Amino acid sequence: MNSPMNGQDKSSNNQLGDQNSYSSTWIEVPCRDRWQVFHRLQELEIPCRCRAHKPLWVNVESAYAAIQLWSVTHRTTASREELAQQLEACWRQPSQ
Repeated sequence: MNSPMNGQDKSSNNQLGDQNSYSSTWIEVPCRDRWQVFHRLQELEIPCRCRAHKPLWVNVESAYAAIQLWSVTHRTTASREELAQQLEACWRQPSQ
């Protein structure tokens, strides 16, 4: 798998800030709703990059970022029925 930080995409380092001082992983997200995911991750201040007709790349620097990436992509790829079932299951949880 290629990374946006290899070869011709090294210039993206300036756009995303110097993240090389931390242990991080770039993950390719081939999602048809990548722009929606991209904008939400930007709102969450998770470094990511997306170009026209290319997959979304996300820089996962922490467990928080990994969970947010999963949550955002799941929300955009899950069926309406699956999301409704999950919401109903949350409502059935006993309060503490």
